[in-house]
Amino acid sequence: MPINLLGSIGIFYGFLSVINMSVVEASRQGLLLGPFSMKGAWQPLNLSHLPQIHWSIVTDQLSGMIIDLNRELKVAGLANLVVGLNSGIVCFHTLSDSILAHKMGGRTRLMVMRTP
Repeated sequence: MPINLLGSIGIFYGFLSVINMSVVEASRQGLLLGPFSMKGAWQPLNLSHLPQIHWSIVTDQLSGMIIDLNRELKVAGLANLVVGLNSGIVCFHTLSDSILAHKMGGRTRLMVMRTP
């Protein structure tokens, strides 16, 4: 991963050098993302948000959130081991993705996106 990142940075600056363009000029011509406004950016929750939470809805959903964590973590660890040994990118495991896949009808670890 670090080699890919450094290589990508090198290719970016090399390309700008070949076309004789600065980063400022590339940005000015709209070739780069930004500038970004913080106005619409997501802000993390803080203690002042607690009274706004609908706790009855949270408690109603608790039963659907409970899964076999030991099994999930073992499978995630095994998957990371296989991916890591094959020069892939090791990922972190998110519980919400497992629940979403289960609710979408997935019964295996492989979820394939299909178009209608």
